[in-house]
Amino acid sequence: MDAALLKEREAFRKRALAQPTVEKKPRKDDSLLNKSKPINKAKPNWSTPSTSTSAPIDYKTAVPTSSHKFSILHKVIEYLKKRHHRGDNYPLSLNELLDEAKMLDLSTKHRTWLAEEALMNNGKVLVVEGDKFQFKPALPISNRKELLIYLKKNDRRGLGGIYEDQVEEALPDAKRHIEKLRDMGKITVLQRADKKRVLYFKDVSPDAEYKVEEAFVKHWRAVAVDGIDDKTIEDYLQKQGIASMEHVGLKRIALPKRRGGNNRKGKNFKKLNDHLGDVLEDYNDKK
Repeated sequence: MDAALLKEREAFRKRALAQPTVEKKPRKDDSLLNKSKPINKAKPNWSTPSTSTSAPIDYKTAVPTSSHKFSILHKVIEYLKKRHHRGDNYPLSLNELLDEAKMLDLSTKHRTWLAEEALMNNGKVLVVEGDKFQFKPALPISNRKELLIYLKKNDRRGLGGIYEDQVEEALPDAKRHIEKLRDMGKITVLQRADKKRVLYFKDVSPDAEYKVEEAFVKHWRAVAVDGIDDKTIEDYLQKQGIASMEHVGLKRIALPKRRGGNNRKGKNFKKLNDHLGDVLEDYNDKK
């Protein structure tokens, strides 16, 4: 190696060694702190979702919602109605009823609500001996003969007819019995404007043919009602204790007339070329 380069290298080392340096020492408390608290690096979560730590829901003890409660009540009443149509008219306790309806999986809160509130205050349920339940139909009838007697009593008392759905609720196979009585000419069935059907007793006895005396007919025809509308007459009759029967036929609704339209025939348009009256000619009559 060249002697000049060796001399320069040796001189550089001497200068470097002669230059003072300051070394920063680590503090003891920092080193202890780093050793006592290890650094936790956050690990990314790629696939496993976070799971809830809340307790699982106990569906047997959970508070039932209103819609769920009344769906249970509807099932119970429908089963009671089914038993009534079968002819099983003896009452059942709540446990016997749920056993027959195959609803033994109900919670304690559901059972308590049915026994103490829902079935006790329902108009379609008859409570027997305080803790037994039976279906309560809208009408006290069980066969075709009782239906005809009930309609006849209503007619004699001036109470009018009864709804067909009430008969179907109380009488098994009600449609067949209604059609049979209708074919026999015993009843009359009318349909209301709201599509509900009403049953009336049809009295064909000789006593039903009332003959009004001629004097009453003359007095009736002599009453002047000119200038008085039907509403005023109806109000007066109601004040005198005379009730009027509502119209049960189909109502005709008058459709509103269209306003305007595209028919422009017969309209007179303003002429803006009167100053050319001697030049212009009308060709309508020459077609």
